[in-house]
Amino acid sequence: MLARLRFLGVILKCFFLVGQKIQSVNHDSIEDSSAAIQLYYKYMELQVHGMDHVQEELERLYETGQQHNWHIPDDDDDLLYLGNTSLDLCLA
Repeated sequence: MLARLRFLGVILKCFFLVGQKIQSVNHDSIEDSSAAIQLYYKYMELQVHGMDHVQEELERLYETGQQHNWHIPDDDDDLLYLGNTSLDLCLA
């Protein structure tokens, strides 16, 4: 269950769910807005298959966030994000 867990920032969610690094240099409100739209589309994709899929994805996001100490990897070799899942392949 996800109750009482920390709030996740848009940077972390966007990286692990969509595979996009944002705000790597400066804060950019336009980039934030674009990321929020991409995250919404990701949510809609997951919701098509039921709220259980949304819950599973959130649980994986929290597990991965904890493993990475709530930071995205610095170098591009560590681009581990949750977007390349079998669920995404069936949604494509």
